[in-house]
Amino acid sequence: YEISTDDERQESTRSEDPRSLAQALASCQHCIFYQDDDASKSITGFLESTSDEFAKDWEDDSCLATYNLSTKTLLPAVIFQLDKQTQKLQGLPQKQENCNFYTHPNLHESQKLVVLVRQIKIRFENISELWPEHATPHDVLRIVTELLAMPNSAPTAKLLTKAEQLHGFVHEWQVVASREFSAASLYDQLTTILIDWRRLELLTWAQLFDMEEKKCKEDVDSWWFVAYEVVVATPLSIADSSDELQAYTEQCFVALQEFLQTASMGQFSQRLQLLNNFRQYLKLVEQVMPKMAVIRISLSNFLSFFGRFEKTVGESLQKSRASLETEIKDVLLLASWKDTNINALRESAKRSHHKLFKIVRKFRASLAQPLDQLLTQDFAHNPDGSGVPGCLVQQLSMHHLDDQAARCCHDYLQNWSERPSRLTNVDTTIKNMIQMSQLPSHTNDALTYLCKFADDVVDSMKILKDETPSTSTAENEDL
Repeated sequence: YEISTDDERQESTRSEDPRSLAQALASCQHCIFYQDDDASKSITGFLESTSDEFAKDWEDDSCLATYNLSTKTLLPAVIFQLDKQTQKLQGLPQKQENCNFYTHPNLHESQKLVVLVRQIKIRFENISELWPEHATPHDVLRIVTELLAMPNSAPTAKLLTKAEQLHGFVHEWQVVASREFSAASLYDQLTTILIDWRRLELLTWAQLFDMEEKKCKEDVDSWWFVAYEVVVATPLSIADSSDELQAYTEQCFVALQEFLQTASMGQFSQRLQLLNNFRQYLKLVEQVMPKMAVIRISLSNFLSFFGRFEKTVGESLQKSRASLETEIKDVLLLASWKDTNINALRESAKRSHHKLFKIVRKFRASLAQPLDQLLTQDFAHNPDGSGVPGCLVQQLSMHHLDDQAARCCHDYLQNWSERPSRLTNVDTTIKNMIQMSQLPSHTNDALTYLCKFADDVVDSMKILKDETPSTSTAENEDL
């Protein structure tokens, strides 16, 4: 299983991990600008995670003093923490589509096991007193102690391994025990829990590709601080100097170009989205600092250029995923696990894990493909073959004027007849405006000519590209 072996250490060092903080900030920023319905939830979630950090440092006065906050100020964080811990301890059933069997704790299932394990402990303590020379009850109690000592943050897969060991020792006892010293009901309950957990594992298998894509997103989100420094912080520090800001803009987008060109297929769309988030943020910054418009406009043009490849990348990944999802479904059908034999289920799981790993490894390879070939391919042409915008050839129509309004102006406004003719003779004014707004016929011809010229340039680029060798050698260096 791909699970952590030291959950407590990871949890204690989370606050010191800038990667996790960057991911939280990137997610919060995206929800604010692109998901209005989830923006408040995202901010609330970020506040809850911050309250986690306060809770860890609460007992350490020296560490808490670094926040320079009063107890009254921390009250919202305390309330968040109390509510979170209350829900956590209640052990309500989790939505399985959001629960990773191998990495996430499931308190609802864990509590069911703990209740049963305590009953097993009481039963085998009595048996051990009556049969002190028998090793199996001692083995059962040893596994029970290890299970009860595991933290409630342990993922279900880790508990499953230990529960299967307990099931094996209880089975050994059931083979030799008489009816008086039997633990049949406890054994059957433990068997039912293990079978249910194996079925929960199947739900995680159906999400394996989503988990891999989520890893790509998390890897991109970890660049949040770097992107903020390049796109926002540094330009703000030199915004007072227009020349310096203009020079930095050119250097900045050289770095951003490398940032996108070195992305893998799985990270390309996410990197575009990260920069799009900052583009939206720059719109707000520009209202306070107008000189930042040069960064925002340049970033918009930059994203407009690279955004043309996003659809092609998505289609390529979707095609690869669709073929591999068929293989995943075949494994799920074979591993439906209607069997009630724990040993058979465990062996079936091992075989399925091996098959799934091969499939996931193929999907990882498709996500890790470089973008070099894609970014150098031919540009797509306009499908209708015409580059003349319709708005340039649109004809304006003459609207009928209200004669009564004209009479009211003449009757009630003093010296109306002495006013400028553009006001008194509205018909002529509108005709002149329509005439001046129409583009001459030769203008449309010029636009069509420019579009044709652009197409010819692209065709010439194709021909030159096909005739140019991909590598330079002594034979072709004079070409």
